[in-house]
Amino acid sequence: IACLQLRAHELEDAAEALDDALAAIDLAADEGAHLVVTPEMTFPAYLLRSKQAYRNAAGSEAQVLGAFAARAKRHAITLVVGLGTSEGDNVYNTAVVFDPEGNELGRYRKSFLWQFDRKWFTAGEEYPVIETPLGKIGILICADTRVPEIARAMALNGADLIVDPTAWVTAGRDAETLYNPQTDYFLPVRAVENGIPFAAADKWGSEAGSILYVGRSRVVGADGSTRGEAGTEGDACVVADVEIGSRGLPLARRPELYRTLTGA
Repeated sequence: IACLQLRAHELEDAAEALDDALAAIDLAADEGAHLVVTPEMTFPAYLLRSKQAYRNAAGSEAQVLGAFAARAKRHAITLVVGLGTSEGDNVYNTAVVFDPEGNELGRYRKSFLWQFDRKWFTAGEEYPVIETPLGKIGILICADTRVPEIARAMALNGADLIVDPTAWVTAGRDAETLYNPQTDYFLPVRAVENGIPFAAADKWGSEAGSILYVGRSRVVGADGSTRGEAGTEGDACVVADVEIGSRGLPLARRPELYRTLTGA
């Protein structure tokens, strides 16, 4: 697995964001990765401001998807890309999966919107597990890791691996102390809870002078151990090997006792 840590770009620099992502995919393929993951909203940016601003910056969705599909085919890799997509009046924070032939295998739409992003994104309503040449992949995006049921649903649906295109914002006053609890706690906990490895690709830098990203892209084994991690600054390609395949669900649950929660 290669998790690409990419510099954040302003919405107005969408073309540069696309070029940087494609070049990083080339480098990851040169490292021998079979699966490559890019950050949340790699294109055009995360801070969209409005639906119309997104549409103005994004241009042709088909051409952007075609560019990523061509990279997957060129390198014969499975590729998970975080980017914006639209349907009717809705704009979605989406992860798209391409197979080594450049075919689109499926999409996931972020379902747990964090805060201000609700002004332009519509929340997704499904937790698909996508069949790939490498196994069954579940996808969640950034703040989705804060909700235990999302990863659990994917585990119950047979996911061998969960990937997390993310844009972790940060606390901390200098580069060495940038911090987000999701990378240190939520990722390993979700992995251990479900017996499934996780791979998270994050941005670094800032957008609009107000949103600062923590970096620290990370691959976590099914036992919660760190297999590879980037720093808080700078482009990076975190390459790590993980074993995938069903380990069974290590924490047995009894949903029949949770009827107040499930509505059953």
